[in-house]
Amino acid sequence: MKLVNTINILSSERGDIVKSISSYLTSETPIPENTLLMLKLPSSLEFKQFHPEPPTFIKNVGEEKIVGWKITPYLRFVRNTPLFSYGIRIDTEYELQRKIMEIKYIDLKSIGENIFKLNILLKSSILRKFRLIVGPLPQNYFGLKYEIIEKKGCKEKLCNVKGLGFTRVYIFESKGSFLEGSIKIKLEPGPRFFTILPLFLQGIISKKENFIKAKVSGAKLLVLNRVNFDLPDYYLSLAK
Repeated sequence: MKLVNTINILSSERGDIVKSISSYLTSETPIPENTLLMLKLPSSLEFKQFHPEPPTFIKNVGEEKIVGWKITPYLRFVRNTPLFSYGIRIDTEYELQRKIMEIKYIDLKSIGENIFKLNILLKSSILRKFRLIVGPLPQNYFGLKYEIIEKKGCKEKLCNVKGLGFTRVYIFESKGSFLEGSIKIKLEPGPRFFTILPLFLQGIISKKENFIKAKVSGAKLLVLNRVNFDLPDYYLSLAK
């Protein structure tokens, strides 16, 4: 049985803010109705809203807040394999005691006519591993054409995106506590003159640094705490 907690982070001047926590439980074997799913959270974490339903109970125990749901899992099929699942989401506004990224340098600048360079330098001792994804970058997006003319520290992956067809993403992965790399992008003139450069920053919190603990009654549970960062928009604009 596996539980993935996805923690959505908004970085601000005062620190990293947890905006929501989504917990998704999956099992290859049936999960009995009214199974108890419990999350242990920092006592100072306040709740704004719960989805799809509020917890069965909330208890404050020392420096922890224990939140429990009696769940009724549902059946779904993934690649013809039956899986029993249940998901919850907690909306909150919780400031972490320290920033997850000790260094977060993401800089996009124009270096020539319709040529842009994205420089990346990240450091985290809280995350066990992390990655930054650039894309998807379709070769032709409503008449605006991309070309990657140089890349460093990343790998290219071809993927099929609904509505865009086959396109490419560029994945930068951490080595130890650092991630570093760059990419140069050239735009060719077309009907559109600007577009957003999609960037996604994700990571896995190390076991030592986990601030969310979980338990399912009567089951051995593998817990993974994943972080998604809400990054600002980066734009590519054609020269006029």
